[in-house]
Amino acid sequence: YSPELYAAQQELITATSLKASQPALYKAVRNKLKLWKLSETQINQIESSGKVIENFPVYATVSGTVTEKLVEQGDYIKQGQPLLKIANLNTVWANFDVYENQIEQFKKGQEVKIITNAYPNKQFKGKVDFIDPILNTKTRTVDLRVVLNNKEAIFKPGMFVTAAIESSKTNANEVIMIPSSAVLWTGERSVV
Repeated sequence: YSPELYAAQQELITATSLKASQPALYKAVRNKLKLWKLSETQINQIESSGKVIENFPVYATVSGTVTEKLVEQGDYIKQGQPLLKIANLNTVWANFDVYENQIEQFKKGQEVKIITNAYPNKQFKGKVDFIDPILNTKTRTVDLRVVLNNKEAIFKPGMFVTAAIESSKTNANEVIMIPSSAVLWTGERSVV
C-alpha cells in the first residue's frame, strides 16, 4: 500500500470529471501515474471503474533471473528501495586462481576448455577476459576471468568448474619421469 499512489489515483478519478473543461490537468494527472510505471491499461482501468486499485503487480525494468529476494510479503518498503536482485545470466564468468609460474601460459582472448561436475562428459569453450595485474602475495596467485556463453542456462552462479588449456611449453625432454614405486607417502606429504 502506498499513500502517494493512492492519492494519485484519486486525482485521476477527480480529473476525469474535469476532462472537458481542464484537459491540461487531466493529461498531467495521467502522466503522474505513468511516472509510477503504471501501464495505459491500468490507468484506463482506474479511470473507467472510478475505483482506486490497491494492489499492483511489480515489473522489473530489465530482463533476467532473480538471484536474491530482498523483501518478504508484508514488509514495509520505501520509495526507491530495491526488492530483488536481477542478473542477466546469458554470459557468465568463471574465475580461477593461477599460480605465478603458470601466468605466462595465459593471454587475454585465449580459448579455454571448461568442464563442470554437473556435465563431466561435456566440454565448453570460453575466452580469457581478464588477468589481474597484481599478484596475491598470500596465495601467490593472480585472478583470471573466463567469459562463458550461457544462453542454455547450463552454468549456475557459484558452480565449480575446471579449466584446461593447450600448452606448447611442455615437451618430452623437459618432463621428469619416475616409477610410481619411488613415491613414498609419509602421512603428511609425498616424497621421492
